[in-house]
Amino acid sequence: MEHIAYGESAASILVDTSMLRGEEFNRIRHKISAVVKNWESQLTELLAEANSLLIRQNDELQNLSERLKMEMEQIQRIQENLLPQELPEFPGLEFASHYLPSTEASGDYYDFLELTRHHLGVLVADVSGHGAASAVVMSITRVLAQAHLNQLLHAGGALSVLNGLMARFIPGDQFVTAVYAIFNNLTHKLQYATAGHPPPILWNAREKQSSILPTKPRFPLRLFLQVEYETLEVSLEPGDAVIFYTDGLTELANADGEMVGEKKLAEWVHECPTKTASGFLWHILDKASLYTQGLPPKDDFTIVVLRRLQE
Repeated sequence: MEHIAYGESAASILVDTSMLRGEEFNRIRHKISAVVKNWESQLTELLAEANSLLIRQNDELQNLSERLKMEMEQIQRIQENLLPQELPEFPGLEFASHYLPSTEASGDYYDFLELTRHHLGVLVADVSGHGAASAVVMSITRVLAQAHLNQLLHAGGALSVLNGLMARFIPGDQFVTAVYAIFNNLTHKLQYATAGHPPPILWNAREKQSSILPTKPRFPLRLFLQVEYETLEVSLEPGDAVIFYTDGLTELANADGEMVGEKKLAEWVHECPTKTASGFLWHILDKASLYTQGLPPKDDFTIVVLRRLQE
């Protein structure tokens, strides 16, 4: 039995020629050959068209990715300009701060509010999520805080006011954790309140001990319209320092997946060899880098250090 194959593609045809003779055989063979060649031609054209379409779509996606990257970089620049451009000069205190976004746009925010000649507010906040939406919520939070907290001298009451404004003016399902502290340089007392935020770390210079400040558990901001935030208070002696931060710092993990946590952060503060505001800050950053072996953080983190100067 003799077989003849037509075409070189997947559409090749095997024909049994044992029953075909002469002109009839040639006529059928030519027809089959023409059909196969037509199929091959159409398949080649389809593949070329599909390849061209994929190339165009890839170029469009690349252009879109570049535009989105540029827009996110612009958001990052705007956001960084909304943060304090310099540390405040306030009698009896020194400060240090560090802000590190994990992506182009961050949900972390901190600010210093000069309330009166004798009162200074420190606000550290963390918007849930990442990216442009968190950056927008962060910007709105700043506007509301700057506009409405400058006459309030009660930390818990200030957070309650800010929460009510955010619940009314910020849409969506995002929330904001925050810690707000007010220092009085006449009494040397620091009052503070938290809204679902990690507790500050206190360095007691006289006792040479670090500790996690107590907090009253409360909901983050924006979840409910009316929430009363409780104010706590601590006296700061000369050399005492308070470290505020967002959870991106305590959630840094080592190679085994173990997070830093609040207890280890307090240990880092205790081990710091230079007990100045900048000394605490750089020691924490060095320890964090060693702990994570230099891996980039998965979440934004912010650190603000407030220290009472020696008299």
